[in-house]
Amino acid sequence: MAGVDQRPAQYGYQPDARQDGTGYRLKDRPASDILKTRVLKPLASLVPGSVVIDLGSGDGNFVHKAGGNRPYDILAVDLEPSAIRSVNKLFASQRRRGRENHDTAVVGDISRLSEISELDGTVDAAVSWRVLHGIPQGLHAPTFNQVYEKLKPGGSFYIAVASERDWKVGALGDGYRPGETNDCSGVMFRDHGVGREHEFPILFYSQDRLAELAQRTGFVVGGVELFEEPSGYAHLKDGKPNTYLFAELKKPDEDISPNGSHHRRGSH
Repeated sequence: MAGVDQRPAQYGYQPDARQDGTGYRLKDRPASDILKTRVLKPLASLVPGSVVIDLGSGDGNFVHKAGGNRPYDILAVDLEPSAIRSVNKLFASQRRRGRENHDTAVVGDISRLSEISELDGTVDAAVSWRVLHGIPQGLHAPTFNQVYEKLKPGGSFYIAVASERDWKVGALGDGYRPGETNDCSGVMFRDHGVGREHEFPILFYSQDRLAELAQRTGFVVGGVELFEEPSGYAHLKDGKPNTYLFAELKKPDEDISPNGSHHRRGSH
């Protein structure tokens, strides 16, 4: 990770992208089929009052796609204050249209969920859409652990991360380092005549790496699959879609906590 920019903007780069003129609003794009069928559809079956945490919310891509007619409340977390302001405005707009809820968005570190006062209990599900591959390499395992601890037994963690099948891996050529964070600012910006002052780190996942990390944490992996969505950058959004891995990671109905005690579903 030497030399890679560790700024908070890694966690949700959409606001940062628009500020330098290279980005556009992902939430204005229709939801992909995989987001609709594998995430939004099962979440719609949650009981009213359930809580879903949106990890690395950006300015509200997932919140916008989920809409206001849903049985669950959303707790959105991002390190970027401007992103959180945008999400809270979106929640306010949904309330004005008649939604009664306890939705909220807070500035926080997704690798330190236990430190977020608004998240003082467990949640029914977690979503991290196109975020985790951009956080510092040493925080991937801690983030998985934090999500696992905050999920109720039987809860699901829906995740989309950058795949090694992505076009940027090929563009990096011999400079690509598997299993490590790679600076993609050159292939994403400078090669296209777009200025970029800081580096753009991405850790690309293989299916085996994602499954291994999830299983080591304690999750049951419900299959890992490839899909494509458009880039969040205006100069790439039409010609160079990004390739991601999707997985639903399930916390077992009965798990063993670090202190060896057993917890059954519904006991939290």
